[in-house]
Amino acid sequence: MPFVQVNVKEEIEKRRENDPEFRKAWDSSRDEYKRIGEEIAKEKISPRGTTWDKLERELFTPEEIEESNRRVKEESKRIMERQRKRNG
Repeated sequence: MPFVQVNVKEEIEKRRENDPEFRKAWDSSRDEYKRIGEEIAKEKISPRGTTWDKLERELFTPEEIEESNRRVKEESKRIMERQRKRNG
């Protein structure tokens, strides 16, 4: 299967416009990333100095990590289902 060039920003905006559930999840994730960035800047954590798992445990509660993992799992299922439908 050949690679297809995709404009990720356009695709995300299309999904946001057409899928309220995706919009909510995407917007929520932006808030998470902003908070992570602020924490990294505040703590002066080097991106090379720690693993994501360690940083995640330092920044988030176990409940927040569990919720984030749940959302990733749900979105992964949606992506896989869409790929199955597309590929027949």
